[in-house]
Amino acid sequence: MSAFLLLLLSLGCGGPSVDETIVINKDNDKEVLGALTTETFRVDNSTGTEPMTSDQTALKQYTHRVEVIPAAGTAVDTDRVRTEVFLAYNISTESRELPKDAACALTRVNVPPGNVYLYDIEWQEKWREGTFDIGQPDGTPEGTYRFRETLNCRIVGARVEP
Repeated sequence: MSAFLLLLLSLGCGGPSVDETIVINKDNDKEVLGALTTETFRVDNSTGTEPMTSDQTALKQYTHRVEVIPAAGTAVDTDRVRTEVFLAYNISTESRELPKDAACALTRVNVPPGNVYLYDIEWQEKWREGTFDIGQPDGTPEGTYRFRETLNCRIVGARVEP
């Protein structure tokens, strides 16, 4: 029985060894845009007596996220792959939480007195998709990853609130 257990341990059952390198194939990654969401940003000068002219900022916080999809039949330490993806894209992983960031839409507003303007802001996630190898790349990646890199935003409309 102990010889069988020793044989299993020497065969390395349970996936790649800790010292095997994980190679993120960033050179062949592709950009994928997520669904569009639109929010309305309200600027109220309904009680003002002068035009309101200023730079207004809409912020949206998001987390960088990595999804790891191993190839069929491949044992992968997904936490190690996530860490390597963050490192490949220069995202700090010092805390135990997922790295957070914020996107902003900056617009110059000029709202006449007695009015409320509504600004429509379009948000869209930008993902990077690529492959990874465990050990030396051999033309057959051990899986794919999806990394939420950023959140794009832009002002798509402005109108007076009725």
